[in-house]
Amino acid sequence: MPIKGLSEQRQMPRLGKIRTGVKVANKSGNGEHPESVDYFVLPDELKEVFGDKPKSLPIMFPVEDETKFANQFYKCYSSFRGLVCKGDGETCYRLIDAKTGDFAHRDTVETIRREMPCSGRDCTMYQQKKCKEVMNLQFLLPSVPGLGVWQLDTSSYHSIVAVNSAIELIRNICGRISMIPLRLTIEPKEVSPDGKKKTVNILQIRTDITLAEIQKLGALSPSKVMLPPPDEDKPDLLYPDTEDEVITASKEQAGKDIEDIWPDDSTDADKDFDNLESASVKETIKESRDPSTIKTLTQLMKACNEDFDMQPAQVCKALGYKSQNEITDLPSECYLKIKAVQE
Repeated sequence: MPIKGLSEQRQMPRLGKIRTGVKVANKSGNGEHPESVDYFVLPDELKEVFGDKPKSLPIMFPVEDETKFANQFYKCYSSFRGLVCKGDGETCYRLIDAKTGDFAHRDTVETIRREMPCSGRDCTMYQQKKCKEVMNLQFLLPSVPGLGVWQLDTSSYHSIVAVNSAIELIRNICGRISMIPLRLTIEPKEVSPDGKKKTVNILQIRTDITLAEIQKLGALSPSKVMLPPPDEDKPDLLYPDTEDEVITASKEQAGKDIEDIWPDDSTDADKDFDNLESASVKETIKESRDPSTIKTLTQLMKACNEDFDMQPAQVCKALGYKSQNEITDLPSECYLKIKAVQE
């Protein structure tokens, strides 16, 4: 007989990350900043297969749900507290100081993860370039030994649009996107921000087979697997880690804790923080949560984040594991263990 809450769980391990940029030294000689390149930056084990600077990778997406393999949100990071705000343009989940209602910063004593309206590009943090659109793209590399997915993070508007467009086109042609042989490429594209032409490197999804062949593949049934939750640690090449260019949301200290990705030329950082809800929301959720409803690792990580402000890495450490892939206990039992320690 299957074990309810365990036997139905499926998760594919994440094997590593691929990048589209490198860190270079600042002209001042202090610190580094990310710089885009026109090739994929690979870990050593992949260089043995694809070479040092490939511009194309053969890939497959293992599942149909693009919210799983092409997860995309507005994200704002703090150098001290990690991911402090994540939104979809309508709703965001923001880590705030329970006492002041501002973004939580390094001196905050009590924090609350609160659901709030997300203004997207109209948000003050986005306009100050503290928040960015981020896509976490996860895929298989069929020509590489090992079972698992690889992750690539991008904050490029043009890359996100190109990838989403290709996914929709391929699905319209053959009825699905999973387990179709594709190529992920880096290609130059001419854009005109502010009316000035320039060339940028963007991601594209291509295929080497004909439309007729794609349609034949679409008639085959793909296997069903689950991807791990995307790694939401700060993408180190999307957000620089210079400590002198970070801010807090507090009115007295605007300039300290949330990562400043590009030079700050905005004026008022407080307009987006005015409509905060009651500080009792977190405790209400925690008290009413039924641990038996936590049946997956994704639900476990979400519950621990909402109730105890813990990131996935902190949850794993508290349970005595190095990563989510090693967790063997029932998610509901893991939650109870965390709750006992936290309270």
